[in-house]
Amino acid sequence: MKKYVISFLCLFLLVGCNNKNNITPIDIDFDNEYYQVYTPYKKGVGNNYVVNNVLNNYDILEVEKALMMVSSKYFKTNNSYYQEGQFLTEKELKLLLNKDNLNKAPNIEIGGINITPTYITSIYEQNYLATNGNLKGISLAIVLNPYQAYKNSYGIYSYKIVNEEELIAFGKTAANELFKYIRQKKELKDVRVLIGLYFQKSPNAVLPGIFKYVGISHKDTINLEEVDYQYYYLNSNYILEHDVNSANAYNNIEQVVKELFPVVNVIGIGLYEDSILKNIEIIVNNSHFKKSELLYLSQTLSEKIGTTFNNIINIKVLITANDKVLALIHKESNTSRCNVYMING
Repeated sequence: MKKYVISFLCLFLLVGCNNKNNITPIDIDFDNEYYQVYTPYKKGVGNNYVVNNVLNNYDILEVEKALMMVSSKYFKTNNSYYQEGQFLTEKELKLLLNKDNLNKAPNIEIGGINITPTYITSIYEQNYLATNGNLKGISLAIVLNPYQAYKNSYGIYSYKIVNEEELIAFGKTAANELFKYIRQKKELKDVRVLIGLYFQKSPNAVLPGIFKYVGISHKDTINLEEVDYQYYYLNSNYILEHDVNSANAYNNIEQVVKELFPVVNVIGIGLYEDSILKNIEIIVNNSHFKKSELLYLSQTLSEKIGTTFNNIINIKVLITANDKVLALIHKESNTSRCNVYMING
């Protein structure tokens, strides 16, 4: 049986931005934005190993999602199956990420304190398979931490931001060493390998980290090239100055919600690729929604979303109560059609 990469189960579908009363139980058929998971399912052998627990769980999920997005440019979602990493074991990752291997770096001085930096906090692996189960390629995220922790004179943990150019150079060197290691595995000698440098945000940041360099192997070489991904709040001054149409569109959606429910919290985040808005996620959170309120809000937003934003943008709206997802509105790119998924609570 095929399963889709989605983080929750949806039980009902309200179809169409203008179809107001059509609520039907269905087996969900997601679009080509999502990978299908190859079955039988196999758990990753790396066990999400992280050095010193520097990387929090929320960011691990973002790394997974971002690596899928980058991988989809090379391993297409319509003819590739996703599988958790099967080649870098937890034991190998511990060895690779110790201070004598990929994390080998000179000490740095912060405020008179000498510390040993840990620049790579994790290596995250994904595998992509053909329909017959043969391995098409593997994707690897080298997760870099620009924020090095140290204890100040008051015994409180603080963070020093590492020079980005130095961290990029460190990451590229690590990528080449990792690629050589991968090629030594007999079963991966001829497989396509994607490696990306993923930069974490600050420990208290809400916005996810991003990939800044990505490369795909050509026989026995791999060259990482700069990529341009950026997350922004859609009500930020930056978006108002650089993408006023999207800022106004988001403001219109927020006003629609506030007119119906004045006390709800609305957050909109946009992902820009090469300065073009590609994906939007809007979260509408309240302490409680009655069933009738939830249905009406979902219906209203589905009608507005498809006509307010540029058609090329992929949009998801999550309606939540106390951070529990109650409904998902999804507008795919290059269409104005919206689907609304009501989630059993």
